[in-house]
Amino acid sequence: MRSKQILIILIALLPLLILSDILVRIFYCSSAHLKFNSQEFNNITSPIVSSLGFIGVIITISLTLNQFKHQQGTNYFNYYRDYIHNIANENSNDKESGHFSTANLLDFPFFHGVSLTI
Repeated sequence: MRSKQILIILIALLPLLILSDILVRIFYCSSAHLKFNSQEFNNITSPIVSSLGFIGVIITISLTLNQFKHQQGTNYFNYYRDYIHNIANENSNDKESGHFSTANLLDFPFFHGVSLTI
């Protein structure tokens, strides 16, 4: 970064540092730090932390499901592409005429082991 940009950043941080110094001095001079009650703190922060953790779990599960769907879609595509290619190679005499039987093309076994018959 150029020196001018660094100088602008430092000037922008200066009021924040001054404000934080003032707040810390008010906190300690008013003895607010001596009035800390851990039970009240736990009552306030525990639900907040728990809800943030729950949101994190939901995001993780949704990302995992999207990744699983994408991987399954890729597996389906590769399986059926190879299967159609095998059908085309098996019917070499039909291949020369350029026509395939629709019944042969639709007679795919599903990925889950169920076969579709016409």
